[in-house]
Amino acid sequence: MNYIKYILLLIILLNPLYSFNGDSPFTCDSTPYMVIRKNSMLQEFNTTSLKAKDLTNLDINDENVTIDININGIGYNILDDYIYARATTEYNTTTTNPDYNITKGDIVRLERDGNITKIGHFSDFGATKIAGTMDSAGYYYAMHGSKLFKLSLGIKPKINSINDDNLTKYTLNFPNSSDKWKNSPLDLAFNIVDKRVYGIAIKNDDNKSYLYSIEMDKNKTKAYVKVVETTGKNVPKGAGGAWSTSNGTLYFYHNTPTSGSELYKVDVSQTPAIISEVSSVQDNQYFDATACRPPYVTKKAQERFVSPDGNVTYTFEIRNPFTKKITVTFSDNLENGFEKFFRNTLTDTSGGTPSFTNSDKNLTITDIELPADKVVEFNITAKIVDTISIDTNLSNIAYISYGVTTKGSDDPVTVDIDDATIITVAPTINIYDFNKSEGNNSTTNFSFDINLSEVMGSNGGSIDWYLQAKDVNSSDLNLTQKGKIIFNDGDKEKSITVEVDGDTLVEDDERFYIILDNEQNISLGDYNATGIILNDDSPQISINDISIKEGNNSNTSFDFNISLDKVSNKDITVEYNTSNIDTDSNDLTSQSGTITISAGNKWATLSINVKGDTTVESDEKFKVTLSKPNNATILDNESIATILNDDSPQISINDISIKEG
Repeated sequence: MNYIKYILLLIILLNPLYSFNGDSPFTCDSTPYMVIRKNSMLQEFNTTSLKAKDLTNLDINDENVTIDININGIGYNILDDYIYARATTEYNTTTTNPDYNITKGDIVRLERDGNITKIGHFSDFGATKIAGTMDSAGYYYAMHGSKLFKLSLGIKPKINSINDDNLTKYTLNFPNSSDKWKNSPLDLAFNIVDKRVYGIAIKNDDNKSYLYSIEMDKNKTKAYVKVVETTGKNVPKGAGGAWSTSNGTLYFYHNTPTSGSELYKVDVSQTPAIISEVSSVQDNQYFDATACRPPYVTKKAQERFVSPDGNVTYTFEIRNPFTKKITVTFSDNLENGFEKFFRNTLTDTSGGTPSFTNSDKNLTITDIELPADKVVEFNITAKIVDTISIDTNLSNIAYISYGVTTKGSDDPVTVDIDDATIITVAPTINIYDFNKSEGNNSTTNFSFDINLSEVMGSNGGSIDWYLQAKDVNSSDLNLTQKGKIIFNDGDKEKSITVEVDGDTLVEDDERFYIILDNEQNISLGDYNATGIILNDDSPQISINDISIKEGNNSNTSFDFNISLDKVSNKDITVEYNTSNIDTDSNDLTSQSGTITISAGNKWATLSINVKGDTTVESDEKFKVTLSKPNNATILDNESIATILNDDSPQISINDISIKEG
């Protein structure tokens, strides 16, 4: 009969639901774990199939006996790789040691093999169901009524070692009374990026479900609770299972056994936070959930669209969720479509040692030092092969290894967060400068040519454009003009028309920019062009005719008015010279020079000196001729000046005396 005992023992040993426990920590690999309250079952959630898998029944003190006990408010302690929770029912062990008995409100440690160990008790918790989570520093958070409790657990606390001395109580503070919830959240998730606790609850005033964030003050007395603005899917009700990832993404499991269940993803890095439904998942019992947040790498392409033979620069961020410095290994192996990494573009890797293999397509960086609770960032540029087809999508995942855990730069549940690593091969767009005179009235069309390096692929593409001023006057150009250019399959050339308002004002040439933005299936080449509005309005110069008496001696100034038909914002110069018509050379010597009309003025005076005399002569004429204007044109280039003779003979009669004879 002994062989039967051995067979039974072997069955027990091989059965995962009744295995001998021992010390059995979890593995920190971002796997979500759940405890089903109805049948005391520990489960893990498969992030690929989106299904839960039974791991083992819970038991106490390695008794290997199926028990009926409820625990909730579970949280993963990254410092020791155990899950901590609170018991909501009682259980007396089969041993004679009362230290192993579980009472309502006990804080327990849960091992991967299902073993439960009591580590403490708090009277404040009572028997009420609570929501729980853990941060990365060994603190356990539990929500009960109008208070938030924070317990210092540290690393693997001993049996009954946790008591009120380890407890900090926070009073919940709502900025608006209308924001208060009807009931506290069913589960909590700690976000290691912004250090806030998140939960979903029904607001008291409208009976709708909202996402809440909770932030503790530095004085350890108040916890500030606020409603988080969201977009996308509606906030789910009854989200009793919650966990977060190392990049701060939150997951809420809407578990309703009677009507189906859904998994929701919440991206709180955006404002408003984006809620999306990952998928409908299997029906399940009510449970709490948690997950470890291991060191995590994100990979983001700085260019979304890249041309054949082009380059793409990747930014990597490696986050350390631990409260201690750690060292990790990074790897990224380029796949088809990539030619190589450019070695000299690799930026500082926090002490890491890089090595390139496979013709520089594979990059490994060992011994990257990650400071406690910090992010290390570095960049590197890769080259695309020149033979790749338009519309091809390229993506590959980078990995980091820490201990036995290796994680990729992909979301642990959904692939959409990996969009940042995807690049699409697309033709390159260029836009060219354009200049034209503005015209005198109505509008003048400025047509900017744009073209692609290759014809557009079957997916089509588009790009937006808008205007930006450099030194253009708003009265000449409406800067709100903008638009979208659509490229259909086979298109290569387009143009953008900008309307410029004409006028007759004298002004400088003006410049503005047209900028391409928000490209889709297009790689940016020269993405901005300069438009120059050429001034075609110039003032016209005139000179007046004058008539002045010459005077009797010295010089007489003949003052000519050099005038403009409109004021200019520039200095204007014009050359002049005199020439005789019938003037005696003794009265006028030839004169020439340049006269300036300063910016903002409308005229200047030109003085020509004429010699006076007492000679009786006819009126004389001479000309002043204008030439070579600068910043203006000549309307009347010639003045006739008349030197009026002011000398007349005087008649006299003499006195005489004569004998009359």
